[in-house]
Amino acid sequence: MKVRISDIPVEGKDFSFSLDTGAINDRVRVGEEGAHEKFEGRPEVALHIDIEGRLVMLKGEVSGTFTAPCARCAEESRHSITAPVKLVLKPNSDRSRPGEEVDDLELSFYDGREVDCEPIAEDALVEGIPFQVLCQEGCKGLCVSCGANLNHGPCGCAPESGKDGAFSVLQGLKTTLNH
Repeated sequence: MKVRISDIPVEGKDFSFSLDTGAINDRVRVGEEGAHEKFEGRPEVALHIDIEGRLVMLKGEVSGTFTAPCARCAEESRHSITAPVKLVLKPNSDRSRPGEEVDDLELSFYDGREVDCEPIAEDALVEGIPFQVLCQEGCKGLCVSCGANLNHGPCGCAPESGKDGAFSVLQGLKTTLNH
């Protein structure tokens, strides 16, 4: 969704639109090798745009629903996400050097007489995906011996005696290091 700078009234302008799910899913796959998140439906964007002199200010939020495997048990889980959008845009002519990048995540530049809000909202949504996705807060994960999902109940393996667990190799490490 492109907004012409000349169409922004003094009091600002509210607007909303939907993002293309295919484009968002392509960005998630390209952004991180092995990414498994997948957005469903069309994420919704609600923004307010203001102009002060040559500065354009965007503020609002983007929300959507995505599925991803749980980081502990690997079961597919569904999550809602709402990510804030807050950005100040300066005209490209205000850059001190051509191609200059800025380190401030809330500052960017715009070309010409309009601002394309779609990539800005897409960035906010993709950046809002949690680093670690869990199916539920108290996910018990998988049994280290047989791989059974412990959220469904005990797996039937013998309880760890402390010698046969995945970290049993480390038990004698302190003694070995002290000698």
